[in-house]
Formats: sequence, C-alpha cells, structure tokens
Amino acid sequence: MVKEFILNPYSFRIDEQVKIKIFIKSYLCCVFVSGLMTLLLISLNMTFFNGAFGHRLQSSGLYESDINPIFLAVSIVLLGPVVEEITCRLPLKITRFNIVAAISCFVLLSLLPPWNELDGSYHQALIALGGAMLFGILTFILLSKWMCECLSRIEGKYLVFGLTCFFALMHLFNFSLSEIDIVYLWAAPFFVLPQFITGYFLAFIRLKINFPAAILFHMLINVPGSIHVLMNNIN
Repeated sequence: MVKEFILNPYSFRIDEQVKIKIFIKSYLCCVFVSGLMTLLLISLNMTFFNGAFGHRLQSSGLYESDINPIFLAVSIVLLGPVVEEITCRLPLKITRFNIVAAISCFVLLSLLPPWNELDGSYHQALIALGGAMLFGILTFILLSKWMCECLSRIEGKYLVFGLTCFFALMHLFNFSLSEIDIVYLWAAPFFVLPQFITGYFLAFIRLKINFPAAILFHMLINVPGSIHVLMNNIN
C-alpha cells in the first residue's frame, strides 16, 4: 500500500468500514517511524554537527516568550495543524476554493511575526489576517481558474511530493538558521526529514479518508510538542 500510494496516490480507495482502523495504524506507524528518525538525527547532530541543530524552539524564542504558555500549547495543537493542513493538504483536491484558501494561509504565515515578537495588542496579527484575506479575494478573482488548470496538469505523485517537501521545508524555521555555522547549513534539510515523513502520512489520510481526519491526525502528532512547550514554560 505504501509503494502504491507514493507512485500513484489517487489510484485506490479505502472501504468505509476500515477507515478508523487505518487511521489508528497510520498514526502509530507515523509516530514510530518519525520518532526513530528524530532520535537518529539527534545522535547525528551531537556527533557530527556539534549540536548546531539542537536548539529548535528554544532558539526561536518560544520558551522565552511572554505569551501565555497555555495559549502557546493550544496554538501548537489546534491553530498550527489547521493552518498547515489548509496550506499543504487542502489543495491535494484541486478546486478554486482549495487553492485560494491554501495561498491565503501561506500569506498569513508569511506575514505573521514570531510569537515572541507579538505585542500586547496583536495588531500585527490582525494586519496579517487582513492582508491574507485581501490577497485571497484577489487571487480568487484573477488567478484561481488559471492555477487550477496548471495544477491539474501535474501528475498526482508529483503534486503530493511537492507539497510534502514544502511542508517539511516550512519547518526549517523551527531552527534559528542565522545562528548555525555556515559550514553546517547544507545539512539543514535533513533535519526536517521527520516532518517529510509525517507529511506523507498526512497526505495519505487526507486523500484516503478526508480533510478533517488529516487535521485531527496532525493535532495528535503535535500533542507531545505542545506538552513539551507547556512544561518548559511552567518550569
């Protein structure tokens, strides 16, 4: 099934009766495989890269942020998965609305400042939201039909691969790349391999079950990270 999905992700369906079982098995498999990959990368990081990729969220300021830690944890579990799934998995089913929603969420992510740079009024977040909505409306009116036609010409396996790579590369911002020795920067993409693997599982759930199931899957994947951030802020 794995090989068949990678080569032709739109080629087969899953019976309704086994979708819950497939969801649970996929989740456990994803946690196991991406967890092993994370442990391997931690070992490689300490052995060959002098811990250059070891700071992640600490170096991005989340642990030192004045933002309410409960809000941070809830954002990681709820807001993050919704926005990332709209951006990277919703357009796997090509419609004008899906494409515009994905582009709007990407613009929103691009315009939002880091959590630790938000001021008390959150006016930057409101500006980013307004900009994303305006961009989405203009995109729908001017470009969405043309973009649908272009994406429809892309073979399914390449569309899934491309969006999964994009999802993984988005997580490079978990690292403070400016603080990493330039000698090691070439290795940065390898340190988002767990996200790449997770992205394929999410694409599988989105296409073979449905989009809400992919969001739920993503939320469950983020629960350990949310607990980690919450505990570090409390301590």
